[in-house]
Amino acid sequence: MSAPFFSVIIPSFNRLSFLQECIASVRAQTFQDFELIVVDDGSTDGTSDYLASEVPGVHPVRQANAGPGAARNKGASVACGRYLAFLDSDDLWTPWALETYARALARCDACSVIFGNFADFENVEQLAWGERAAFAIDHRACFLDACQEGYFAGAGMMVVERAVFEDITGFREKRMNAEDHDLALRLGDARGFVQVLSPITVFHRIHGSNETASLAQSYAGMRHLVGTELQGGYPGGRERAAQRRSIIGRHVRPVVLSAARSGQFLEAWALYKATAGWQAREMRFKFLAGAALIIGAAAVRRIAHG
Repeated sequence: MSAPFFSVIIPSFNRLSFLQECIASVRAQTFQDFELIVVDDGSTDGTSDYLASEVPGVHPVRQANAGPGAARNKGASVACGRYLAFLDSDDLWTPWALETYARALARCDACSVIFGNFADFENVEQLAWGERAAFAIDHRACFLDACQEGYFAGAGMMVVERAVFEDITGFREKRMNAEDHDLALRLGDARGFVQVLSPITVFHRIHGSNETASLAQSYAGMRHLVGTELQGGYPGGRERAAQRRSIIGRHVRPVVLSAARSGQFLEAWALYKATAGWQAREMRFKFLAGAALIIGAAAVRRIAHG
């Protein structure tokens, strides 16, 4: 039996109801040359029993709770497909998601990384697939070449060639947000990058327990990105430094502002100080001035209240 073209990997932790909808969206794909791997990251909500009931078409994997990065790596370790297509258990694919990715790969001579095109939603009842928009992609030699376009993708919106993913040893397994941005940067000079411009391939669910809602984990993620860059941990050398720092600076800005507005002025100041030169080279003077005022005001409030 030949290997599937895609290995779809879904990590899940205590999101059974969302997971069932997510799996249904994968089953509904118009492109069917894939295997589906669901990694239960130590759930306690019945996910294990559900997957043990031999859900048709699902290869279940279970591990002790270790976080989404570790769960994705676990799924990748048993995958057989040429490409790994990641999807978060609270999100949904449009029926043409894999077809769109396959079409993008067929269009490009060499491609290691694809970012899907996403839209946010809150309630499935309000979700309307609508008519599929025309196919459009932006194909670059590598992800870093697209740094000025502002492209980004959560881990559940990425497709990566399995051999390339294995070469960089997959996701970081730290308890932090931004492990997806770290992966993209470590894949920064890998041959062939595609951003899907149209149609939408992923519906990203907004809800109260989104991982990205944790400011502490977001701060940890930004510290990791900045620290790794300063230590020369990302590919491309000095020649690519401006591109990498432009990408990292874009991710840092909202976290600096969120930390300052939440009264965490020391954390905000640490990120601000570490990346101020990068922001200045990007001519982000409005951000630099505004963030300095917000951080200063937060510090004054902390001192005034003891």
